[in-house]
Order: sequence, then C-alpha cells, then structure tokens
Amino acid sequence: MSNPEANMKIMSRYIEALTKGDYKTLEELLCDELEHNLSRSGMDVSISGSADAVNAARQAGPIDVKVHDVFASGDKVVGRYSYTISSDVVPNAQPGKTTEVSGIVITRIANNEIVEVWHEQDALGMHLAFGLVPQPVA
Repeated sequence: MSNPEANMKIMSRYIEALTKGDYKTLEELLCDELEHNLSRSGMDVSISGSADAVNAARQAGPIDVKVHDVFASGDKVVGRYSYTISSDVVPNAQPGKTTEVSGIVITRIANNEIVEVWHEQDALGMHLAFGLVPQPVA
C-alpha cells in the first residue's frame, strides 16, 4: 500500500538533492532501473548526469529553487517548481541575463524509491529570454 504523505517527503528530498547536486541522496532515492521520461532528446538523465547538470548551473551562483505545490495520490507525486538561472551557464546565450524557469515533475514511487520520473520545464521561455530563439511576431 502506498503512503502519499511519505511519498511527498521523498519528492521534496529529490528536488532538494537535485538543487544541491547531492549525488549520495539521489542514489538513495532513485532506483537503479529508473525510467526517466523527458520531452528533450539527448539529455543525460542518469543520476550523475542530472547532478552534473545542476552542479554546472550552480557554478554561476546558487540556484534558488522554489517548490510551489506538491500533491500525491497513491504511488504518484506531482511537484510544481521554479528557479532562477543565469544566461552565463547556457551555451550561446546572451551574457549577463537571468530568467525564471518553471517546471513540473511527476514521480512514481515504489518501495520508498523513485522508479519513474516525468519532467517538463519551460525551455522555450528560457530560450526566448536568453535570445536563443527569435521573439514571436504578434
């Protein structure tokens, strides 16, 4: 039987570990056969790849992640978050800019481990803010 309250705590620990680039906690929370579902292809979604991406972004300064909502139903947990990122860590971006990126992560938890993750964030908004794609014409 799944415990939604315990699962929400696992989600909170997961987001915090990603924010800090905490490999040890990620290894504890994520099962070895983690199924990671992303809309972006070519991204390293392994534990070390995820933490490496966060650590690279943190080189430009601390990442201030705000968790806005966490909901649980059965073995699924949904978290809505946002964070501020500097263009200085994004390849080919206009330097000296910052923007807030929002996202949603959904996890499926079994035996106190995250076994599946769906993750979406506003990559288009970030690319627009950093001049990586042309602004839409009204």
